[in-house]
Amino acid sequence: MNNYHDRGIIKWLPFDGLAGFHDMLSEMLFNMNKASMPQLLEDRLEDLNRTLQEAIETQKELYVKYFDNGQFKDDLISIKSIDPIKKIIISRYKKQYHLSQIIDLKLID
Repeated sequence: MNNYHDRGIIKWLPFDGLAGFHDMLSEMLFNMNKASMPQLLEDRLEDLNRTLQEAIETQKELYVKYFDNGQFKDDLISIKSIDPIKKIIISRYKKQYHLSQIIDLKLID
């Protein structure tokens, strides 16, 4: 009688001999690729403020480039409101952007 039981694909899975090694390696690679937050000069901050005010007045969409967790991200938003106390921009899609994270703003015509 043949008692052979084929394990299928399981026998070809890589061996993870050290518990958590794969997770630690993934986190280390992620941290190596992180960038540092750029410092914006006063004139650049004034330009961003003017663009933000114009977008609110004209109800135009904005292209936003922001810094989040060591990475540069971009998004296309339409401003719903601005919370001056918390310093956040709230988009019409309920997404929030902290003003200190914003690097660039461009109006979409």
